[in-house]
Amino acid sequence: MLRDCLGCRRPHPCCLCEYLAPIETGVEVVFVQHEREAKRRIGTAWIAHRALPGSRFSVGDLPGDLPERPDTYLLFPAPGAEDLGRRRFERPPRLVVPDGTWSQARKLVQLPALATLPCVRFDPTAASRFPLRVPPRPDLRSTLESVVEALVAMEGRPERFERLLGALGAMVAVRDARRVENGAGARHRHRRRTRPAV
Repeated sequence: MLRDCLGCRRPHPCCLCEYLAPIETGVEVVFVQHEREAKRRIGTAWIAHRALPGSRFSVGDLPGDLPERPDTYLLFPAPGAEDLGRRRFERPPRLVVPDGTWSQARKLVQLPALATLPCVRFDPTAASRFPLRVPPRPDLRSTLESVVEALVAMEGRPERFERLLGALGAMVAVRDARRVENGAGARHRHRRRTRPAV
């Protein structure tokens, strides 16, 4: 029996596929995930990838068969990164999105294939919905939220992404439910240990 859903890669009791209706966008999104991040259950890049039919997903580096395009940008808040809210593109660009912890993302953007790409960023329009990871700065967001913010900055129509963002709330709800369950289990075990003998 399969332990994980083949669609969202989450354990079957925590499947998120109901939130992953396809979202059409003119921007080609390429996710580049750090190898260590690929083993973590709370990552959001694969969830975003599954909802964006034209996106690409690679672990460790850019896909080897990715054709070169001059209008390719790296979504990363590096010093001097251009604000997507003020940038106008002649045609929909390609957006490369590093994924991992922030230290892992900084390592990814130093890869030769990514280091020469011009960086773009966004100013968040909403508070983060993903408290499972605390970013080093309050203006930083999870990978899924970052992609949504970037696409909204370039194309507008934020309502397209509400269902997808709901996946973050579902992940948080699962975490909270497990905390309650584990806490109840710990209290039950404690009561069994401390019950007086008769």
